[in-house]
Amino acid sequence: MSEFECTPVEVNNEKREGEEWKVAIVRKAKDGSKVKLSFKEAGDVGKGTFGTVRKIVTIDGGTYALKKLEHDPRFKNREVTIMRELDHGNCCRLFYFFSEKTTAPPPEMRINLIMEYMSDTLSSVVSRSRKQNEDIHPFTIQVYLYQLLRGTAYMHSKKIAHRDIKPQNILIDTATAVLKICDFGSAKRLTEGEPNVAYICSRFYRAPELILGNTRYDVSVDTWAIGCVFAEMFLLKPIFVGDSSIDQLTEIIRVLGTPTPEQMDKLHPKFPKTLKKRDPVPLTKALKNKPSTKAIRLLTKMLQYMPDTRIRCWEALAEPFFDDLRKTGARLPDGKPLPSLFDFTSRELEQNPVLNQLLIPGESADSPPQTLQERAKKKDKRKSGLKSHAK
Repeated sequence: MSEFECTPVEVNNEKREGEEWKVAIVRKAKDGSKVKLSFKEAGDVGKGTFGTVRKIVTIDGGTYALKKLEHDPRFKNREVTIMRELDHGNCCRLFYFFSEKTTAPPPEMRINLIMEYMSDTLSSVVSRSRKQNEDIHPFTIQVYLYQLLRGTAYMHSKKIAHRDIKPQNILIDTATAVLKICDFGSAKRLTEGEPNVAYICSRFYRAPELILGNTRYDVSVDTWAIGCVFAEMFLLKPIFVGDSSIDQLTEIIRVLGTPTPEQMDKLHPKFPKTLKKRDPVPLTKALKNKPSTKAIRLLTKMLQYMPDTRIRCWEALAEPFFDDLRKTGARLPDGKPLPSLFDFTSRELEQNPVLNQLLIPGESADSPPQTLQERAKKKDKRKSGLKSHAK
C-alpha cells in the first residue's frame, strides 16, 4: 500500500438533529482525491478473519458497507490496491478508503474500506434453501454461476487470484439476482515462477495442490473453488467436508478417485504414494442426480486434479450449460428480467476472441471477432464518458 494510503486521519463525531455522525476526510478509490464524508453505523454485516464489516449510511442517504481492517505494518495489505484496480459489475466496488489510529491502548493502525452494500450472501441463500428443504431453482444456479465465473475471469485477466472464493464471499441481491464477489483480503497478483503461500483459501474449497502445500500454483485454484461452490448450490452443503487437510484430501479422493502416480508427482513430489486405490464416484450420484447432464459436464471440467486441465473461467462461460441464458426473452424464474450478463467490455472480449460469437446472444457464428471487440470498445468509451459527466 502506498504511503498516502496509510496516513491516518482523524475521525470526529458530530451531532446533527439529535443523531451522532462520524466525519472523516476520506480518499476516493477512483482517483485518490480527498473528500469529506459524514456517516453513521447502522448494524453489523459480518466478521471475518481479518476484520469486521458494518452497514453505514451517509448524510446524503447512501448505503454502504464499512470494512475495518487491523493493519500490521509488518505484513502487506493488498486489498485496497487490488480493489481500486477492479472495475467490473461482478466484483464488489470500493468507493472510499481511509486509515485511522485506534484510541484504545496500545494504539493501532486501522484501514477502513467503504464499499458496495448488499444484504445477502450465497451462503445465506444456500442456508435458507436447506432449512426450507427447497432446492435453488436450476435456472437461478445458471445466473449465479455465470456471474461468478465472469467476475473471476476478469480478475484472472489481470493475473489476480482471489484465493478465498466461497459462498460467504459471494454477495447476492435476491430481488435482481445480481452477484458480486467480495473480500479481496487474500487476493494476490500471481507471478509465474514465484512461490506463494499455500495455506490459503478456506478448507472446503481448497484445491488439491494447496492442500498438499504446493507453493507454485496459479489462478486455477479459484476454478476449483468455484466448482465446489457450483456443487454446493445443488447439494445445499459443501461437496467435500474434511476435518483436517489430510481428511479434506480423503474426501476429494472419495468422490474423484485416487490420482494417478503421474498426477501425484505433478501435484506435489511428497504426495502420499501409499494411498489405497479408489475408483471415482459419478458426479451425478455424488450430487444426488440433481444437476443436468450439461451441469455435470461443466463441473467435471472444473474439478480436475491437474490445474492445467481445469477449464478457464472465461471459456466456461461458453459452455452449453449457459445456453438457456442466451435464449431470446430469457427471464428469471419469477418473471423479472435477467441481470446484465452480456455487457462485455473490450478487455473481456480480448481474452479469447474465438469464443466471442458463442458468448453474445443473437450473434452469428460468422460474426468476425474483431467486429464484436470494436463494438465493445465503443461501449467502453460511452460508459467512460457518462462516468466523467457524472462527476
